[in-house]
Amino acid sequence: MLVTFRDVRHAFADLESGKRGRGEIAQWAFGATRAKGAGLLFEPPASADVVWRGLVYLSEADVRSDSGALLHPIEDVLGFRRQLGIISTYHETELGGLTVNERLYVSGLLDLFDRAAGSKDVALIGALLRNVEVDEDSIELTLAQLASRH
Repeated sequence: MLVTFRDVRHAFADLESGKRGRGEIAQWAFGATRAKGAGLLFEPPASADVVWRGLVYLSEADVRSDSGALLHPIEDVLGFRRQLGIISTYHETELGGLTVNERLYVSGLLDLFDRAAGSKDVALIGALLRNVEVDEDSIELTLAQLASRH
């Protein structure tokens, strides 16, 4: 089985946007992890560690604790993806010249951001903005503006 960096990047983006369900993503990733001893190949080979760590994380996408809370809520998913250096289709250095909306769009996070703003989910909004390299002062301003809306 061949798993590419791009496959993992798309799985994270689909998880964050809701394009594919958590169960579907977890099943795909779990199947890939089970193939490790039976010919699992990574492309590019230099990304094997990142791809493997991403697969293991994604294989738990639908796991819930005893209380029913997701093991990996969306804010944690964003942080882990960032920690691995998986920044959707653009790298951080390419985000610098873009507006916030453009950054969210090219990262595949604009729809999720709009839903979070509609429900005034402050934690998710902050996580999404950090994911696309918005500075903390701008995040605070955005959250204050959102709070002032009726």
